Amino acid sequence: MTKKIIVLLLILTLVAACFIGCATTDADKDGAGKAASVTVTDSLGRSITVEKTDKIVCIGAGALRLYSYVGDMSKLCAVEEIEGSRTFGKVSQRAYQIAYENLFTQLINEGKTAGKGGPQAQILNTEVLTALEPDLIFSCLSLSVDELVEAEKAIGCPIITLKYGAQKAFSNEILASLRIIGKVCKKEARAEELVSYMESLKTELASYASEESASVYLACNSNWGVKGFLSSAKNYPLFTISGVTNVLDGDDFIVDKDGFADLEAVVDSGAEKIILDAGGFETFKGEYEDQSSNLPDALEGMEAFKNKEVYLIMPNNAYDANVENYFINAFYVVNVAYGKNIDVEAKANEITKKFLGKDLYNDIIMYGGYQKLNIPDVWPEK
Repeated sequence: MTKKIIVLLLILTLVAACFIGCATTDADKDGAGKAASVTVTDSLGRSITVEKTDKIVCIGAGALRLYSYVGDMSKLCAVEEIEGSRTFGKVSQRAYQIAYENLFTQLINEGKTAGKGGPQAQILNTEVLTALEPDLIFSCLSLSVDELVEAEKAIGCPIITLKYGAQKAFSNEILASLRIIGKVCKKEARAEELVSYMESLKTELASYASEESASVYLACNSNWGVKGFLSSAKNYPLFTISGVTNVLDGDDFIVDKDGFADLEAVVDSGAEKIILDAGGFETFKGEYEDQSSNLPDALEGMEAFKNKEVYLIMPNNAYDANVENYFINAFYVVNVAYGKNIDVEAKANEITKKFLGKDLYNDIIMYGGYQKLNIPDVWPEK
């Protein structure tokens, strides 16, 4: 009798174990599926579920830059051809491209490209992308929801849109984009670390806003192409972040739809300092040395120019916002406008190391770096 009970108990135990095993297997499968899939809301407000992230492509101005701050670079299966060039149109540098130049060049040399890329080639090539068989695409292209839906069907993977926002490096949209990448790529801790650091930089810069600032004029503002001395902007993020007085912010000054100010208005603005963006410096030099140009005579009537109060910053924009440069430039402008003595090289290395893991000051500077210029007596060498 005892043996029969023992045998019966063993049989019941085995049956129960079988059921439990089956149930556990199903639960594990469900759990694994849930763990693998992630749902996020992209910059266009679309709810997108991502199942796999083994093969990733970034397309459009600035998408790869944002991904490089947070994502796993080993998962990139292709990059745009423009990412293989250290200089952007031979006028500026991009810190993320310098940091990962070998990887980008290797992918391109292997034929793993996601299209040409660049300001004049902001398109989504479904044929090229389909051939890459990506699991996921991050995009900064200006596409409608309908266009994205059709592209997703053609390519066979989700497309998550990212955005920089009007305030560029200082925008909430960039922070949201970094968090999207972090969630999708299971790098949320890294995304939050970087977001927290960026917020601390903005707080540090904003702390100067209560002080009296010299008035400044931004020249050579490169935006979707290099531009000369009259290319500028109202309410420029680089100045507003620390309360620096931009002479163009007044109601009397007009910046046209292409981003150009009026020469006479600039000369009469009373700007105490001129900030030159190195991205457009060669264009400015060409304008100044053009024998038919009226720029040299006009600038002689500008107090800041006469007083040699002309300062060089590194390119703010190169395939959308050069995020590291925006922050580094902002600290240098604080030195210029508020008479501070921030060690810009040290700050630059701190910033690039936090964003990209490397001290990159010596790689991102042009024309000898941040400096007061003695134009036209001395033109710095590129």
